[in-house]
Amino acid sequence: MEALHVTAADAVNFAPLPLLSGWKVELVTPLIPMSTAAVYWAAGWPMFLALNMEAASWVVNLVALASVAQAVLIVWICSVALGYSGQVT
Repeated sequence: MEALHVTAADAVNFAPLPLLSGWKVELVTPLIPMSTAAVYWAAGWPMFLALNMEAASWVVNLVALASVAQAVLIVWICSVALGYSGQVT
């Protein structure tokens, strides 16, 4: 989950920078903690629900897998938004 927060903060911080100049660059700063909180709750939402209800262990494990899948999806979306090709140079 920690890598997820960093990736989302990078996407929110660096994606609009080419479009901004001067003092407008500082407008991106408040978006970093907002994106971190949003990604934390978006990826962890299924797990929070499963842990707060009385469910069988297989349900909790299935929901944990769904939460990990959401985290991977969010990292992939952020990497596409930043233009990462996945190639090491």
